[in-house]
Amino acid sequence: MAASDVEAIIADTFRLTGIKLTADDPIIAVLVMQQHRINQAFKEQQVEMRPLPRLFTLLLLLIVSQAKCL
Repeated sequence: MAASDVEAIIADTFRLTGIKLTADDPIIAVLVMQQHRINQAFKEQQVEMRPLPRLFTLLLLLIVSQAKCL
């Protein structure tokens, strides 16, 4: 993470908890790792969700084509 990301974590921690951290505070490493894992999980979820709109489109086309046959 960039220094600006660390500063954002420090600012958010202070804003939410009133606890002042510094860039060399050991908990920063834990928070950076946690943020990285959250970001990675979010990206993976987005990748898994992408095929769904296509699936719904195919289902809709199937329904419409079946309705035309009636």
